[in-house]
Amino acid sequence: MKRLSLFCLLTLTVLSATPAMAQNAQDAGFAETGDQLVQSVPSLTQHWSAQAVLNQSIDEVAWLTADEDVVIVQSVRGVVTVLSAQNGREYWSAQVGVTNDASLPAATSEQLIAITTGPTVHLYQKFTGKRLSSYRLPLQPVASPTLVRREVFGRMARWLFVPLIDGSISAYDIEILERLGSLGQLPDDVDRAEGWRYRVGEEIPFALTAAQDRIILASTVGNVFAADMFGSDAGGTQFQFLMQNPVSAPPALSVRNAAGAEQAADERVVSTTEDGRIFCVDVNSSGHMYWGHSLGVPIDRQMLTLGDELYVIDRGNSLMRLGIEDGEAFQLDRGISAVASQSESRRGQLRAYGASIEVAIEGNPAFAPFRIANRSTRQQIRVLTIDLSSTPCNFMSQEGDPSLADVRALLGTNVETGLTSIEMSPDQKQITLNFTSFDPDEFLYLGIALNQQGRQPWEIEGDVFDGAEVRALVAPRRSATALASGASEAFPPARIIGRMQKISDPWKVDGVSKLLAASDSAIYFEDLFGRIVGVYRDSAEPAFRMDAEEYSHKLFNDRTDRVIVCTSRGRVVSMAERRMQYGLIPVPGITGNLWAVSTVAELAVEFARFHRNPSERPLMPDVPVQDPAPVLE
Repeated sequence: MKRLSLFCLLTLTVLSATPAMAQNAQDAGFAETGDQLVQSVPSLTQHWSAQAVLNQSIDEVAWLTADEDVVIVQSVRGVVTVLSAQNGREYWSAQVGVTNDASLPAATSEQLIAITTGPTVHLYQKFTGKRLSSYRLPLQPVASPTLVRREVFGRMARWLFVPLIDGSISAYDIEILERLGSLGQLPDDVDRAEGWRYRVGEEIPFALTAAQDRIILASTVGNVFAADMFGSDAGGTQFQFLMQNPVSAPPALSVRNAAGAEQAADERVVSTTEDGRIFCVDVNSSGHMYWGHSLGVPIDRQMLTLGDELYVIDRGNSLMRLGIEDGEAFQLDRGISAVASQSESRRGQLRAYGASIEVAIEGNPAFAPFRIANRSTRQQIRVLTIDLSSTPCNFMSQEGDPSLADVRALLGTNVETGLTSIEMSPDQKQITLNFTSFDPDEFLYLGIALNQQGRQPWEIEGDVFDGAEVRALVAPRRSATALASGASEAFPPARIIGRMQKISDPWKVDGVSKLLAASDSAIYFEDLFGRIVGVYRDSAEPAFRMDAEEYSHKLFNDRTDRVIVCTSRGRVVSMAERRMQYGLIPVPGITGNLWAVSTVAELAVEFARFHRNPSERPLMPDVPVQDPAPVLE
C-alpha cells in the first residue's frame, strides 16, 4: 500500500500542475537534469491601459481597430486616437473629417492609415499623424478601404482600394493622391486620380481582402471575384467563383509558406453562404476549389485562420475548428473505450435486463487510471478480463511475483465493487479481475503499468489498447438471503465481449459570440454574457474566464495574440497571455521517473506574437533625441 500511495501522490502532483509538461518531459530533454521550462499560461494579464482622446460627456467610441503596430480608436464625433500596440503610448490624435460625419473602420499599412468619413477618404502617416491627402470619392463607400504596399518590378507600389455603393472597386495610386493633397494638382502624365475601376455590378457587403498580387471580394449574390492589383492586367478579372447563394460572412485569407520561404506562398480564400456551405478556393489560380462542405448552419461572423487551422462561429453560437487543407472538423481524442453488452435473451440463458460494461482510459496509462463502469440493469460483474493479445504491449508484473499484474485499484473503490483478486496470464497478455458484487452504477479505477520492448512505461500512450478485447461474466444481482444461504444461482453467469477502440469528438465550443485573439496555446472569445473566455486550442477545454461587460468594444484581432478591448468612453486595455517559468525535478515512480513541477517565476510580457507576419517585429520608431544640455563654462 505504501507503493500505491506514492503512485497516487505523484500522479496528482504532476497532473495538478501541468500534465502535458510532465508527459512530454522525456521528449523535451528535461529528464534527469532539473532544467527549467518556459510556458505560456492561458490566463490574461493587463499589458497596458490608455485613454483615447474624446469628450466623455458628449462623445463615445465608434470603432476600435488595430494592426501589429498601432491601436486606433475612432469616436462618433470623428476624433481619431492612435496608440502604440506595444505600450499604449499615444502617437497622435486629430479630428478627421466633419464632426458627426458617418465613418468606417480605419485601414492600415506599414506606414499609412486610411479613414473614410462620408464620401471622403483621408490618408495619414501612421506614426506621426501628418495628413497626406483628403480625396472625395466618386461615390459613397460601403466598407472600409484596403491599403496595399508591394514591391512590383523593383518599385515599391502603394495603392488604396475602396468598395463603392454601385458594386465597384475604385483603385488609387497613393503617390498620386499625396501629390494631389500637397500641390492640389495631378502629375502631368496622369489624367485622373483614379488608377482603375473594377465593376461587378453586385453589392459588396464586406471589406476587400488583399492577397499578394490579387484583390478578393465577395458579393451579396454569392460570387467571389479576384482581380489583379498591379501590372498590365490590373483591374481585370482573374476568376469568378459562383457559390449560388448569398455570402454570409467576410471572406478569410489563409497564407502559408509566406514570402521568404523556399516555396511560393499558398494563398487560399475561405467563403461561406447563407445556406450553411463553406468553400476554400485557390487565390493564385483560375478559381480552383480545394474543398467545399455543407455545415448545415450558416457561418455569419468573422473567421480566423492560423496556419493549417480555421476557426468559425456558426449562427448557433458554436465555435468550430476546421482544417485548411481539407475543411474537415478537427477531432478530439477522447481516449480508448470498449463496451461489452448483452442485447437479447435466449432460451435457457441469462435473462437480459440490459447488461453493459464500459472500460475506458483517456491519456497515458502511466498518469491516467482506467475507468471501469457497470452500466447494467440489475446485473453484477463477476469476472472482467482485459486481453492485449492483439496489441504490441503486455502487462508489467509485480516485483517479486511475476504471476501478479502490476495493477492497483485506486480511490478505495475495491471495497465498493467487491474486488477480490487480480490475476495475470503466463504470457502477461491478459489480466483478470474477480468480484463478489460489482453492482450497477458502481465504478472501479485502476492504475495499470505496461511493458513494451524499446519503450519506457511512461512513453506508452493509451492508444496501444486499440483492438484489445474486454470480456466479462455478468449475472443477476443476488439477494442478501441467497448470499447468506449459499443457494445456487437460477441462471449461470453470461459471457459478454467488447473490443477497445479510439473515441473522438469534433472540436466544438458552445456559447461563443465573437472571436477575439489566439495564442500558441489558447484561443480567446467573447461569450453570450459579455465575458472573455479562453479555451485550449488542442483540446477545447476551458482555461480562462473573466467578466468584461464594461468593455463595449472588443477587437477581432487576427494580427497578433493580444486581447484588446475598449469602453464606450475610450479607456483602452491590452491584455497578454502570462508566461511562467517552471522547474522540472525527476522523482522516482513505480514505472520509472515522474516529474514534479514547480513554479519558478513569472516572466515579463514580451513582444506580441504575430500571426500574419511571424518573422517580423513591431515597427518601433525612434524617439527624437533631446537637445543636448548647455555647456557651463
